Amino acid sequence: MTKFDQLRGPVYLRELLDFVTEQGRLKIGRMLNRTVNDRWGSHEVMLLRSHHVTLLSSGEATYCINGETIQLRRGTLLFTSPGCEQTYWSESEDRPTVITARFDPEADHPLQPSPVVPEGGEMLAVNPWKETSFLDSMEQLHRHWIRRADPVAEKACSWLLQSLLLSMLDEQASPETGSFDVQMEEVRLMLDSDPEGNLAIADLAKACGISSAHFSRRFKRHAGVPAKEYQLQSRMRFARNILQNSGASVKEVANRLGYSDPFVFSRQFKKVWGVSPSKV
Repeated sequence: MTKFDQLRGPVYLRELLDFVTEQGRLKIGRMLNRTVNDRWGSHEVMLLRSHHVTLLSSGEATYCINGETIQLRRGTLLFTSPGCEQTYWSESEDRPTVITARFDPEADHPLQPSPVVPEGGEMLAVNPWKETSFLDSMEQLHRHWIRRADPVAEKACSWLLQSLLLSMLDEQASPETGSFDVQMEEVRLMLDSDPEGNLAIADLAKACGISSAHFSRRFKRHAGVPAKEYQLQSRMRFARNILQNSGASVKEVANRLGYSDPFVFSRQFKKVWGVSPSKV
């Protein structure tokens, strides 16, 4: 198994939520809310083929995701995507109660491609400042999922799950205070809205009226990744959408993004998405 890079988890989760907002919904395939038995968990590696959110409403458990060990306690929320290699177990005499949902994005249009999960999957674990916030949301989600035969309850499940994942991002965005950094969110949205601009990070810091070092710390705390890496993610997301939907060649997309060498563009695209642009 490979060591997991936790910095990319928030970027992928944000992209997943952007896709659902613009293109479709989150479809929950299965939910469980149960106290585990003595045989729960094992050290056998399981390859995830869907997205999951997992929370313990009591007890403690250990999860190992792509070689990264995470201790789940009451209120901790774990998000994992397809491609993650997972094992889990509990060593506590007090058996944990687990609430988990297996879900995937579903586009309104059948030909609309879903977000591409980078090779090896993505993961994010968050401990909320207010312990009950995620617990209440997960329990409410489970109550609606039980009534999923009702079309209203089914739609509510998608909305509640989106809201839960967004809350997860908000908690992760500013771990020192738990507050939302509006200025850094404006910068993030500006990077997403102008992927062809390739704005200099120093200019972004100057526009915010702060030093480059302070800007870098705040942006990473807010978005989960350094500004330069997020900018690359945004540009490559833009490139992928063009390649999927316009029929443009790799060279044409590279030129549009200001790359004089399409091979440099291809290397950066593969770094982000795990595949070369010619295979999208």
